[in-house]
Amino acid sequence: MNYRIHFFSDRRSTISLKRVYEFFDEEDFIYSQHAKYISFRYENKILENKASFVFSKHNVIPNIYTLNPGFTNINLFVEFPLIISNFYLNEILTIINQLAKMFDLYYYMDLNQDIMPFDKDEIFEKLLDYRDRTLAFEEITRTRGKFLIDSNKLNELCTYQIDSELLSEYFNGEIDVNKYIVMRNLETDELALSVVWDITRPTVFPKYIDYVHVIFEETELTSIVSAKDILPKINRFLAMLPNFVEGTKVLKPGSFIRKAKKVQNKIRKLVISEDDFEIISLMDIIEKRDTSRE
Repeated sequence: MNYRIHFFSDRRSTISLKRVYEFFDEEDFIYSQHAKYISFRYENKILENKASFVFSKHNVIPNIYTLNPGFTNINLFVEFPLIISNFYLNEILTIINQLAKMFDLYYYMDLNQDIMPFDKDEIFEKLLDYRDRTLAFEEITRTRGKFLIDSNKLNELCTYQIDSELLSEYFNGEIDVNKYIVMRNLETDELALSVVWDITRPTVFPKYIDYVHVIFEETELTSIVSAKDILPKINRFLAMLPNFVEGTKVLKPGSFIRKAKKVQNKIRKLVISEDDFEIISLMDIIEKRDTSRE
């Protein structure tokens, strides 16, 4: 289910569409041209967050003639999923806000009665309310495969995914910093989090992991093992990672690596079938609905 926000300019002002095009001249935007429209698709490759900024040749707003004639439709709209987390929505609205402020744009969406000045916080609250009301219905009809978790936990997951690249650069290859693998447990239909660990390598273990994708010696394939079976066996070799997402631990270089063979023989016996899991995306996770909004 996607949602659209349409952009307008004050009829008394002049806007250069060429300059608007140049706004999207960044590596995060993918350009594509079609018969009836031009699209700049934003894609956050780390979080898999997406939004399409579309320049259409003609008006696509059904009720355009009921809107304030003091504004010009520049035939630009942004389209993105409605059922996404606060973190993802905030990222998309931040980009939209930059665009609107740079070119003094106004906006219209179905939740408005008319064209309005751009206010990021107000739009954010309106969309969250609409999303939550949609979720309330869809929880009853069971038509969505989304996972609901605590908002603080989700923020920490997203923050780790983004900051892990900076941490990897900081360690300069001496310690592996792998992102979360987000999974659905097909037997229980529950959310599961994992991380890859090459058993011969120093590695960062983020908070909240339920499983570990272990790479044993002399193989390039991963095997899934419960984190509850692994972490107690290596706990004395783990250290808290300061100035990072709270609860993140690191298996430092040193004595453990020399004892890896002994530990991996125990872990091999605890491998779980990968057929019990399905890889999904962080986009499939959203905050638990705030019932105080209802």
